Amino acid sequence: MKDIDEIRRENLRAIENECGGPAVAASLLDMSPAQFINLRNGAKDSKTGKPRGMRKGTARRIESAAKKPAGWLDIDHSIDIQSDNSSPSDITSRYNALPSSKQEIVNYILKNGSSPDPEWVDADARAYMDSLNAKAQAWLENNTRIPPKKARA
Repeated sequence: MKDIDEIRRENLRAIENECGGPAVAASLLDMSPAQFINLRNGAKDSKTGKPRGMRKGTARRIESAAKKPAGWLDIDHSIDIQSDNSSPSDITSRYNALPSSKQEIVNYILKNGSSPDPEWVDADARAYMDSLNAKAQAWLENNTRIPPKKARA
């Protein structure tokens, strides 16, 4: 499973591809090309030798500059939910096979807002959940045969 830094770097590459190259992407994001490339590649810290991560403040600034929704960099866009044609029973069995910690996350995403947020939910988690909710809504609108509800007068 990819960690958040790997996902953010992949999404930074997607922004680079949209822009047409690292120099244009760096300019859009108000960075030098060297800063952009170091961030995109996860340049190693000179003290620890480990790849540097992207702080959430930096991620939100990049999303804003690239005109992406908050939390966009944190989502693995290589997963295409629209290609998932699972039947409801397949989805239920997949849910039941999840560990309880992941079921808790699914339950949080699907909740109706009547219960308080779990303690593990921070601003990044809320942004991620909002993004998942938007994707789920778009998927449902495109893949269900239930006509939309008419507004009442």
